[in-house]
Amino acid sequence: MISGKTNYSEIDTIRFITISIIVWSHSLLPPWHDQSTDELFEEIIKSFVKQLGAISTIIFFIVSGILMRSKLQEYSLKGYFNERIPVVYGPWLFIVCFNVLLIMFHQLSQQDLLAIRSVSTIVKSIYAIVIGLIVYGPYWFVLTYLVGMVVLIYFKRYSSNVYFGLVLGAITLFYALNFHFEWIDTLHSKAILAYTFFIWLGFQFHSHWKEILAKAKKITWPIMFIMMLVFFSIACYEGYILSLNDVRDPFASNRITNIIFSLIFFMLLLKIGPIRIINNLRPRKIVYGIYLINSIVLLELTVIFKKYIDYFYFVDIWVLLALQLVFFSVTLILTYLIVYFINNSSLRWIIGSR
Repeated sequence: MISGKTNYSEIDTIRFITISIIVWSHSLLPPWHDQSTDELFEEIIKSFVKQLGAISTIIFFIVSGILMRSKLQEYSLKGYFNERIPVVYGPWLFIVCFNVLLIMFHQLSQQDLLAIRSVSTIVKSIYAIVIGLIVYGPYWFVLTYLVGMVVLIYFKRYSSNVYFGLVLGAITLFYALNFHFEWIDTLHSKAILAYTFFIWLGFQFHSHWKEILAKAKKITWPIMFIMMLVFFSIACYEGYILSLNDVRDPFASNRITNIIFSLIFFMLLLKIGPIRIINNLRPRKIVYGIYLINSIVLLELTVIFKKYIDYFYFVDIWVLLALQLVFFSVTLILTYLIVYFINNSSLRWIIGSR
């Protein structure tokens, strides 16, 4: 069984690394999503860049399960929401609403707003923005996490049952295979039940934490790096093939190859263990804030540099990569600083900090 001092240092490091990768995925410049099949080398680089942004989501759900397992049996649905609304769902709702207002401000000039006489038109515009944020945009994670936790609390008596895990795993597998058969929409943020399995898996890791850590430490570095290289390459290849087949969301996090690679990457992070310089940034206090705020920072940076976006389509792939690294770094640093100051102010409640 996991204890506070046994796991939090490793988990804190993992949380910061994975949120940084999520910021990377959110900050990808538009040219990365363009297909240019005539230039195979460029497509390899683009596949690498997009695949890199896909590996954190699975780990985030696993970590959520690890951290929530000890309280699972105590929770009723009412008790869970009473505890989590102030620190998770309330801040999420506030930031989503703030984003809606900010996007409307940027999309419509003051004259446009005054010119609109139809309430239904305004309501439709707001609805489209909300759906864009929580279904097609970055804020889908919390809604998916909410559904997963409701399922697991409702069926908490089966939380250690292997067959229950197999049922959840079968649902996840269905969504993973769907990318190749397209039975339903392949957009990963619509696969709302695909991630419950990983929260459940986090519960199992919690219950066998010492054994999991020991297994991670026993894997030799050469074997670890070979597995990382092989499965990362396979995941890139799957995403590339899905792109050629015009599959929607070809580099989604719930592809089977990405799931395997994400689990290997998680074991790598456990093997590395806590990193002091990262933990000194107080991940426990700021990671959720980074998740909530980074899209606001990205929106404002995009507005500022909008007139330069077309230029990015014509630069060399290595220049594009350098620009991406700069854009990502600026986004992450600005987001961290904003969250740091919010966390040390009376407004800390908007990022779920107490």
